[in-house]
Amino acid sequence: LNVSQNTELTSQRWRLESMTNISQKQAVLRHLKSGKSITAVEAVNLYSCYRLSASIEKLRKQGYDIVTHYEKNKRGNGSYARYEFRGAKI
Repeated sequence: LNVSQNTELTSQRWRLESMTNISQKQAVLRHLKSGKSITAVEAVNLYSCYRLSASIEKLRKQGYDIVTHYEKNKRGNGSYARYEFRGAKI
């Protein structure tokens, strides 16, 4: 690949990743607004969202009131985050 082709390929990858990120973030928001909570494992299984905490952070920065509940795992030796939508934009 020459420099121009490499630059265009990088640009295409960035646009695809951005579109996927936006749609995943919107899917997570719809999920939360429907009254359901979500964990990272659920986000991967339902929406192929591998960075749920990043999506939640972006939604919070947009003004959405999302709370984090920490729950113990089944083995009792660790915990995981469960996110819940508390209300509309602040």
